[in-house]
Amino acid sequence: MHLSLSTWAFARLALEEVRAVASAIGIHAIDGNTRYRPGISEDALLADPLAPAAQLQNLGITLSDYFHKLGADTVDRNLALKGSIEANVRDLEKVLTFADAATILAVFFLPDRPIPVGQAAKRCSRLWIV
Repeated sequence: MHLSLSTWAFARLALEEVRAVASAIGIHAIDGNTRYRPGISEDALLADPLAPAAQLQNLGITLSDYFHKLGADTVDRNLALKGSIEANVRDLEKVLTFADAATILAVFFLPDRPIPVGQAAKRCSRLWIV
Protein backbone atom coordinates (compact mmCIF):
# COMPACT_ATOMS: atom_id res chain seq x y z
CA MET A 1 0.00 0.00 0.00
CA HIS A 2 1.21 3.51 -0.84
CA LEU A 3 0.40 6.21 1.72
CA SER A 4 0.54 9.93 1.05
CA LEU A 5 -0.07 12.88 3.35
CA SER A 6 -2.31 15.65 2.04
CA THR A 7 -0.73 19.09 2.27
CA TRP A 8 -4.23 20.61 2.24
CA ALA A 9 -4.73 19.21 5.73
CA PHE A 10 -1.86 21.39 6.96
CA ALA A 11 -2.86 24.73 5.47
CA ARG A 12 -0.77 26.78 7.92
CA LEU A 13 2.46 24.80 7.69
CA ALA A 14 5.26 25.43 5.22
CA LEU A 15 5.94 22.64 2.75
CA GLU A 16 9.12 21.68 4.61
CA GLU A 17 7.09 21.36 7.83
CA VAL A 18 4.53 19.09 6.13
CA ARG A 19 7.43 16.93 4.92
CA ALA A 20 8.73 16.74 8.50
CA VAL A 21 5.31 15.70 9.82
CA ALA A 22 5.01 13.02 7.14
CA SER A 23 8.47 11.68 7.91
CA ALA A 24 7.80 11.69 11.65
CA ILE A 25 4.74 9.46 11.25
CA GLY A 26 6.38 7.16 8.72
CA ILE A 27 4.69 8.40 5.55
CA HIS A 28 7.14 8.83 2.71
CA ALA A 29 5.06 10.82 0.22
CA ILE A 30 2.98 14.00 0.13
CA ASP A 31 0.74 15.57 -2.49
CA GLY A 32 1.43 18.88 -4.14
CA ASN A 33 -0.83 21.76 -5.06
CA THR A 34 -0.89 25.55 -5.30
CA ARG A 35 -3.16 26.16 -2.32
CA TYR A 36 -2.45 27.55 1.11
CA ARG A 37 0.95 27.93 2.74
CA PRO A 38 2.46 24.56 1.73
CA GLY A 39 1.38 25.12 -1.87
CA ILE A 40 3.77 25.56 -4.74
CA SER A 41 3.71 29.05 -6.25
CA GLU A 42 1.50 28.84 -9.33
CA ASP A 43 3.15 31.93 -10.80
CA ALA A 44 6.61 30.40 -10.38
CA LEU A 45 5.50 27.06 -11.78
CA LEU A 46 3.93 28.60 -14.89
CA ALA A 47 6.89 30.95 -15.43
CA ASP A 48 9.61 28.27 -15.11
CA PRO A 49 8.35 24.73 -14.43
CA LEU A 50 11.84 23.34 -13.80
CA ALA A 51 12.68 25.66 -10.88
CA PRO A 52 9.95 24.49 -8.47
CA ALA A 53 10.60 20.89 -9.57
CA ALA A 54 14.24 21.23 -8.49
CA GLN A 55 13.16 22.73 -5.15
CA LEU A 56 10.79 19.82 -4.53
CA GLN A 57 13.45 17.23 -5.30
CA ASN A 58 15.65 18.85 -2.65
CA LEU A 59 12.94 18.21 -0.02
CA GLY A 60 13.86 14.55 0.15
CA ILE A 61 10.31 13.20 -0.08
CA THR A 62 8.22 11.80 -2.91
CA LEU A 63 5.36 13.83 -4.35
CA SER A 64 2.74 11.20 -5.02
CA ASP A 65 0.51 13.51 -7.03
CA TYR A 66 -0.14 17.12 -7.90
CA PHE A 67 -3.44 19.00 -8.01
CA HIS A 68 -3.56 22.01 -10.33
CA LYS A 69 -6.40 24.52 -10.37
CA LEU A 70 -7.12 25.97 -13.80
CA GLY A 71 -7.62 29.72 -13.74
CA ALA A 72 -8.51 32.13 -10.97
CA ASP A 73 -12.20 31.16 -10.80
CA THR A 74 -14.99 29.39 -12.71
CA VAL A 75 -15.41 32.30 -15.11
CA ASP A 76 -11.69 32.78 -15.80
CA ARG A 77 -11.07 29.30 -17.18
CA ASN A 78 -14.49 27.75 -17.61
CA LEU A 79 -13.79 24.35 -19.18
CA ALA A 80 -16.99 24.53 -21.21
CA LEU A 81 -16.00 27.71 -23.06
CA LYS A 82 -13.93 27.55 -26.23
CA GLY A 83 -12.11 30.73 -25.21
CA SER A 84 -10.48 28.90 -22.29
CA ILE A 85 -8.94 26.06 -24.27
CA GLU A 86 -5.76 27.81 -25.42
CA ALA A 87 -4.85 29.10 -21.95
CA ASN A 88 -5.67 25.74 -20.33
CA VAL A 89 -3.52 23.85 -22.86
CA ARG A 90 -0.65 26.29 -22.25
CA ASP A 91 -0.91 25.64 -18.49
CA LEU A 92 -1.26 21.90 -19.09
CA GLU A 93 2.04 21.80 -20.98
CA LYS A 94 3.88 23.67 -18.24
CA VAL A 95 2.36 21.62 -15.43
CA LEU A 96 3.26 18.35 -17.16
CA THR A 97 6.83 19.62 -17.72
CA PHE A 98 6.97 20.37 -13.99
CA ALA A 99 5.54 16.94 -13.09
CA ASP A 100 8.04 15.12 -15.32
CA ALA A 101 10.96 17.05 -13.85
CA ALA A 102 9.73 16.43 -10.27
CA THR A 103 8.96 12.74 -11.04
CA ILE A 104 5.29 13.15 -10.06
CA LEU A 105 3.30 10.25 -11.46
CA ALA A 106 -0.26 11.61 -11.21
CA VAL A 107 -1.56 15.08 -12.04
CA PHE A 108 -5.12 16.24 -11.44
CA PHE A 109 -6.47 19.30 -13.25
CA LEU A 110 -9.30 20.97 -11.38
CA PRO A 111 -11.66 23.70 -12.45
CA ASP A 112 -12.02 26.18 -9.63
CA ARG A 113 -15.45 25.02 -8.55
CA PRO A 114 -15.77 25.04 -4.78
CA ILE A 115 -18.48 22.87 -3.28
CA PRO A 116 -20.11 24.58 -0.31
CA VAL A 117 -20.18 22.38 2.78
CA GLY A 118 -23.67 20.99 3.38
CA GLN A 119 -24.96 21.77 -0.10
CA ALA A 120 -26.71 19.03 -2.02
CA ALA A 121 -24.88 18.22 -5.24
CA LYS A 122 -27.94 19.12 -7.32
CA ARG A 123 -28.30 22.55 -5.71
CA CYS A 124 -24.56 23.16 -5.92
CA SER A 125 -24.47 22.41 -9.64
CA ARG A 126 -27.28 24.91 -10.20
CA LEU A 127 -25.37 27.54 -8.25
CA TRP A 128 -22.22 27.23 -10.33
CA ILE A 129 -23.53 27.01 -13.87
CA VAL A 130 -21.85 29.73 -15.92
